[in-house]
Amino acid sequence: MENANGMIQEMLAIYGLKVIAVIAILVIGRMVSNWIRSQLRRMMQRSGSDPMLISVASNLTYPYPQRDVHLHPLSPEQAA
Repeated sequence: MENANGMIQEMLAIYGLKVIAVIAILVIGRMVSNWIRSQLRRMMQRSGSDPMLISVASNLTYPYPQRDVHLHPLSPEQAA
C-alpha cells in the first residue's frame, strides 16, 4: 500500500506541474485571443466597416467555438 501511495505522489509531482502549465497556457492564450478580437472589432468599427463584416472577422479571430461543443466520445454505433 505504501508503494502505491509513493507511486501516486511521484506521478502527481511529475504530471501535476505539466497539467498546471497546460491550463496556464490555455488561459493566457484565451486572454490574448480576446484582446486581439476586441482590438480588431474596435478598429473596424472606427473605420466604419459593415457590422456583418465586423461580426464575421471577429468570429474568425476567436478560435474557441461558442456553441455546439460536444465533449462526449462517439459510441461505436454513432462512429460507423
